[in-house]
Amino acid sequence: MPLMLAAVDGESAAGTAIGEGAPWDPVIRDVQQALAELGLFKGPVDGRYSAVLKGAIERFERRYGVIGDGEPLPKALRSMSSVNAALQLRRSLDDTRRRQIRDAVHALRMNPETRDLLRAPDRAGETGVTCGVTPTVTCLLAEAAATVSKIERAHSRDWALRELIVAETRTGRMDSVRNRLRRLSDPRLVLVALREVADALATDGRAVEALELAETIPDTANRARALASIAAALGASGRKVEGRRLAGRVLEMLEADTSMPGRVAVATGMASGFAEAGDGIGANLAIAAARRFASPSSAAMVRRAEMGMITGAVAETGRRAAQSGQLAELADVYTRQSPAAGGSPVARAAAAENGRYRVTTLSNIGIVQARLGDEAAGRRTLKKAEKAARGVRKGYPAAIALFTVARAWARVGDFRRADALVEKLDKAALRARGYWEVGTARLLADDRTGAAKADRRAMRATAQIASVFDRTILFSDGAVARARRGMRDQAMAIFEAAWRNGRDITVDWWRARAFARLAVALHAIETGGAAQ
Repeated sequence: MPLMLAAVDGESAAGTAIGEGAPWDPVIRDVQQALAELGLFKGPVDGRYSAVLKGAIERFERRYGVIGDGEPLPKALRSMSSVNAALQLRRSLDDTRRRQIRDAVHALRMNPETRDLLRAPDRAGETGVTCGVTPTVTCLLAEAAATVSKIERAHSRDWALRELIVAETRTGRMDSVRNRLRRLSDPRLVLVALREVADALATDGRAVEALELAETIPDTANRARALASIAAALGASGRKVEGRRLAGRVLEMLEADTSMPGRVAVATGMASGFAEAGDGIGANLAIAAARRFASPSSAAMVRRAEMGMITGAVAETGRRAAQSGQLAELADVYTRQSPAAGGSPVARAAAAENGRYRVTTLSNIGIVQARLGDEAAGRRTLKKAEKAARGVRKGYPAAIALFTVARAWARVGDFRRADALVEKLDKAALRARGYWEVGTARLLADDRTGAAKADRRAMRATAQIASVFDRTILFSDGAVARARRGMRDQAMAIFEAAWRNGRDITVDWWRARAFARLAVALHAIETGGAAQ
């Protein structure tokens, strides 16, 4: 019969189990050790119950919750150990955060080009601005800035401020960007925001400005990501040789810094950018590097994520060097992989992630096979992806997996199957996003009639989303996508739906972010889609 907490406490109350004569028990010793690690027990870890241990248990329960009368001591120990593990994790994260902040401050301070970003900002002129009935890009940005100023929590304010900084960059309002960068409370986010501004400049075709800014980013990881975006943008503007040269420099940076997180993501993102620009040579260069970075020694789940990114980049390139037979073999390997879910929440979560990565990889392989001209093999692989998606744990992971396959079917031109999967999505926001994706794919296939039909469904599905913020963002993104393809009237109609929803948002954090995105969408319409 297991020792019970209440029973032992009862003994102590009777005065028969306290002191040197108390019985020794290994579980009590472990409880003493757990409480000692939490700083609650100051007595000897001797496996004997005492008044000191009783007081420590009471302090634990006051601080972290009552264990309960009659609970077995092993269960009490698990509770204490779980609390201790959580606190140790929190301390570790806090230590990491402090170290990262210290390193970020040092990096910004040591670079003459970024030292000014540690100065206090000018906060004047950001209150009392409203757009009225008819919005303009200027008033949307001004109201977003005024709303950011009212957000109390520093983390939330920083998040909204980063979106505003990117929006002002993409709409050509660079005068205030430097001052807004100073308003970020976390110096680590200053580095990220610098990279995001460089990305936005590159995306908007302002490669020279982007490169000048990227060169001032004082940490290697964010500088490499910014330069990768610029390399792809140079290719898109017809400057392929310059783009490849810059890509080579980025890959050298990634090769040299083996500790840099996300090296595969940087390389594959650059490959996708080159592919979209029609530069197969640059794309293949980046893919080859990504394959080198994705070493077999990676943890299994990380390896699957890396392979998913690599096949995604290959899907963008449609590279002729790939052999359909080899891709089919890889698809078979991923189909055979069925990681056991296990019993613990962590094991189940890992299984869900593995399943999702398998779906992503199979979907990307199917796209490549179809683009290589082996449509039958591509369809077989996408059917395997669809089957794998149905095996993903229920809930949002399952919905994301199904959405991934639907988007893949749309990209290979099977809109009937794509529509069928989108209709099965039980998450309103994902279903709406799926219809927008299908509409965009139809536009790329020059199917304007089908695209218009998909857009109508997307509009209806978006209107059914519970979150007014999500509705605003989806409508805004839909407007930008149509503006970029010269469909100004359609884009304006979608924007008006976004504006109707956005002005109803009352929570400052959501409103600031929504207005920043609305400004980008309206600017894209006015300029024919220059902003993304």
